[in-house]
Amino acid sequence: ANGDPAPRVVRCKDANNGPSS
Repeated sequence: ANGDPAPRVVRCKDANNGPSS
């Protein structure tokens, strides 16, 4: 995403929240 090495499966908008959604 923008800078998250974990939340790559989610969209860029959810990248900040991570695997929350």
